[in-house]
Amino acid sequence: MIGPLIAQLKSAASYLAKRLPALAVFLAVIIGFQWTEEAYRSEFGAEPDEAAHYVTGLMVRDYLAAGCPGNPLKFANKFYEHYPKVALGHWPPGFYAAQAAWTLPFGPSRTSILVFMAVLTALLAWTTYLVIEKLLDVRWAWLGGILLLLLPQIHQYGGLIMMEIPMSLLTLWGALAYARYLHTGGWQASLAYGLLASAAILTKYAGLALAFVPLVGLILCARWSWMKRFSFWLPAGAVVVICVPWILATLKLAKDGMMEDKPSLGFILKAAGYFIGKIEATTGIALLAFALVGLLASWGMKREHRPLLASLIGLITGTYLLYLLVPAGLEARHMTPILAPAIIFALLGMKALAEMLAQKGLALTTACALTVAVGIAGFAIETFRLKPKGYRGYEAIAQKLAAEDPNPKTIVLVSSDARGEGMLVSEVALGEKRLDTVVKRASKLLAKSGWAGTSYEAKAQSAGETIALLQTEGVQFLVIDRTIPARLKVKHHELLENAASAADNQWKLIGKLPITRGGEITPEGLEVYRLK
Repeated sequence: MIGPLIAQLKSAASYLAKRLPALAVFLAVIIGFQWTEEAYRSEFGAEPDEAAHYVTGLMVRDYLAAGCPGNPLKFANKFYEHYPKVALGHWPPGFYAAQAAWTLPFGPSRTSILVFMAVLTALLAWTTYLVIEKLLDVRWAWLGGILLLLLPQIHQYGGLIMMEIPMSLLTLWGALAYARYLHTGGWQASLAYGLLASAAILTKYAGLALAFVPLVGLILCARWSWMKRFSFWLPAGAVVVICVPWILATLKLAKDGMMEDKPSLGFILKAAGYFIGKIEATTGIALLAFALVGLLASWGMKREHRPLLASLIGLITGTYLLYLLVPAGLEARHMTPILAPAIIFALLGMKALAEMLAQKGLALTTACALTVAVGIAGFAIETFRLKPKGYRGYEAIAQKLAAEDPNPKTIVLVSSDARGEGMLVSEVALGEKRLDTVVKRASKLLAKSGWAGTSYEAKAQSAGETIALLQTEGVQFLVIDRTIPARLKVKHHELLENAASAADNQWKLIGKLPITRGGEITPEGLEVYRLK
């Protein structure tokens, strides 16, 4: 029994080793995109949640590095007092545990965490490569892996500390595990699917999209009788045991970030059109058309490939339907897990059309080159773009604060939007030993609101009341961002600006520094004040 197992492991190792050069190339490509799009020069502010994901991962890393010192909740609360961008509970722990596993040996620097994201993105492209190689051949596999990395939504999120790339990777692996189960019927593959689904759900609840994969697989592969098998229900048992306790404990926090309290027909109809439009905008009409052709042509392929194709269709269907039924918000990034399967089906479509042209008398090689050229040209003209990350300015603020007051217990208040507040919190945490500076967010100290900014209410009604609140909290420095978008500016921003500039107050302007938002530089957009 051990002999055959060892032989299988050796065979798998040999198979993967021969394909490692592709992984290395994909890693080099995504790091090239990160460099070109200025990810290594930018701060964690390209998305409102980016700083929260980094700071939460940093907290988990510090807890483990300290040898798990006592109650983790107490540790998290203390960490939050200094760096108030901890989001554990609003999101599950999977992504933060993965960050900690990387940053413990490699450090939590900006470069380190970006290389981590590059590795995950390269693995996504490599997995896509392996699937296409199995369905077509190695030439198409190279094309598919590179084409996936060229998608703006892939290479841009490959340079952000966000969950879209790890979720795309885990859900694709989950779908492939279920394809293996549909092919073999073995409980081992079923359990692997259950474990990967659990990992995806404990990274982001969008992992529940994998629940649609078995349903689509049963329909397309005509496996209804399998519902009587223990192995069919094994994944559900794994998800219940591993995920449900966490979900029940944090459901209220997770719901606080929803666009709506519960599903509605109006949201479903709005989301249906919105996400179709965003998928087309992300892939381009040419690749999307080829993907639709590939979906239609896939059932003419070898029967042995049907479980794989059915599982990929299940992943696409599940991701789309989940975001219709769960009002998490209308954002194009939610469709990122669809992109790898879309590229796979696009290449199947190119090959199918090339074979049709070959039947009309055109040489197959020429026909393949023609369909590939049409797909790439359409993509290049309509979709491909480079977009510098372009968010920075708070690193210099953190350095100025440290120079102004070397006291490690400095208390600083930052007034900005979610991006700006998060950028200062993460830059302070990056540049010092924990736990030193206490950063306070004006959106929390001077106002009350839900996680997504709903039910906003200012705590002060005048500049005088605002100053009194700052004095009560012992604030020593103010950082005011004058570049907040008008649509995000609320009452406490105006009150704090008035309080800081009042002639008779105790706050002294000690510096004006530049800030860059979306690549646009405002020379004196950040103001720093100190208590006289």
